Amino acid sequence: MRARREQESRLFPTANDSQVRWRAAWALGEMGPLAETAIPAIRGLVKDKSAWVRLAAASALVEIDPKEAEAATGVITELLGHEDVDVRLAAVFGLGKIGAEAAPAIPALGKLLADSEANVRRAAYDAVTRINHSRSES
Repeated sequence: MRARREQESRLFPTANDSQVRWRAAWALGEMGPLAETAIPAIRGLVKDKSAWVRLAAASALVEIDPKEAEAATGVITELLGHEDVDVRLAAVFGLGKIGAEAAPAIPALGKLLADSEANVRRAAYDAVTRINHSRSES
């Protein structure tokens, strides 16, 4: 357990630098399955105080192991109601990218069709379309 905590602290500094944690999660996601050993540490980041870190961590989990899609969908869906339009937009894109496994988020995405931002409304429509298309292909 101690070795795991030491590994996590090397991967994700505990300093108040959310940008470092965000970049680390993003980079690990870019590595895909090669970063499989980092999954436990990334799971810890889905509870980060920064919405951007949570989003990057959830997205990274899916990139590393598609079996993490269900958990990632829940984390990203929570961000659909965020006050920052950029966070909402990024969350919508993230769910669309997940595809069929993000189907439980469709009701929340549907609510965004009435969002005050036109970009969010369009992206939500596109994400629902992409998720439904992925479902019909599976």
